[in-house]
Amino acid sequence: MAYGVAPVVCFANGPAADAEGIPCGAVGSSRVMVATFVSVAKFPGENTSSTLVQTVGQYPKFGDEVMNTPPIMASGVVDVTGNLQVVTNPNAGGTGVPVSVWSRVDIDKHGTPNTCYADEFFRYTQGSATPSLYQSTIRCDDCKCDANGSPATLSYDQSGINRCLNASDDCEGIDVLDVDEGTNSTAGYNTGGHHGANFNVRSDALSYPTCEFPPDMFKFVFGVDAWVDTDLDCFAETEAASVLYQNTDNGTTRTIPPDEAYLYKIADQVIPTDANIPLVRATQMATNAVLNDAPASSGVIWCQAACDVTGQVGTPDAPVFLILDGPVTIHGIIFGYVFVRETGTTLNPSTGSHNAGKCPNNCMLQMNAGSAIYGALVVQGQVKANGTSAVIYDGNVLRGVIEDAGLVYSTLPGAWTDQQAY
Repeated sequence: MAYGVAPVVCFANGPAADAEGIPCGAVGSSRVMVATFVSVAKFPGENTSSTLVQTVGQYPKFGDEVMNTPPIMASGVVDVTGNLQVVTNPNAGGTGVPVSVWSRVDIDKHGTPNTCYADEFFRYTQGSATPSLYQSTIRCDDCKCDANGSPATLSYDQSGINRCLNASDDCEGIDVLDVDEGTNSTAGYNTGGHHGANFNVRSDALSYPTCEFPPDMFKFVFGVDAWVDTDLDCFAETEAASVLYQNTDNGTTRTIPPDEAYLYKIADQVIPTDANIPLVRATQMATNAVLNDAPASSGVIWCQAACDVTGQVGTPDAPVFLILDGPVTIHGIIFGYVFVRETGTTLNPSTGSHNAGKCPNNCMLQMNAGSAIYGALVVQGQVKANGTSAVIYDGNVLRGVIEDAGLVYSTLPGAWTDQQAY
């Protein structure tokens, strides 16, 4: 038998236009890079042959959702009892529309949090806090919003002093998107039952199928279906059907949830539980040391057990994409994108996780005094902020997360054919 394989020049059909020539398949995105390979085989001396065509694509592990994420996004209550500082994403809601916190339930403010633009955070800070250049960004772990004479702009300005028309408003500005306690998604649209500048986020059965908060947060970030909204209430509470995963190093196979299968595929480092060690490829194997004062850590890191973060993790020029299986506590400084993952099989819509009770007893994430995240934070569940901590949206850091993560290779659906001959 004689055979050969070679790439062929062809045209990929984009999402909005057709191209003439040999088709590679519809890639659906201008960011997908494709290559088509042609295999030809024939028996010598016989007038017969076979031609098979397969298109392989590569696409970024993370898309625009990473850049567009607000500093804090949570499916459960964000409970602030301390002095949380949030530097907004100035374009999260569209060009020039800031979003600092986004949740499908209530932002529960008991402390003195503030949100502001980056210029106000770094320029008008008070006391001994001093912003400084740190690689490709500006760093100030203990700067504060709305202090030392800065203009009053976003939410909770000069928190602790009631400067709102209504004391119950809590000074929520346009950058805090939530559902105020005791109301629902229709309150803001029909009865005016909303507080502050915004209507309630439409995210329950009354607003379905218009869901203004992602029912499946894993899909929002990674593009993979992990949870199913079985009761049509804009919250995906049931774990999606498991899939078969195989470790290509040792041949171990196991049926696991689809989010875990995807994370094994894309993670640069995995900190596994003892039971999951056979599923981790040799090049992925890591320990909790990468989360404990490890600025040299970088890439996509998935922690499955004992995922508390201490010290500094990542840098602006080599940021991390941290997937932390909750519940976790952050005691240190992170440069990158943090996703706190729910590991249950069914979720409670009131809390956004499998836990029935509210913080502080059932938090998926606690941020302690002195902690800071430069980038963005996404939590499947409830958040508790204690003491003075900060989440600082940083576009340079997030752009580095996307670039450093690299590309995923995959065959394009429907691109295999034996109907062409060359």
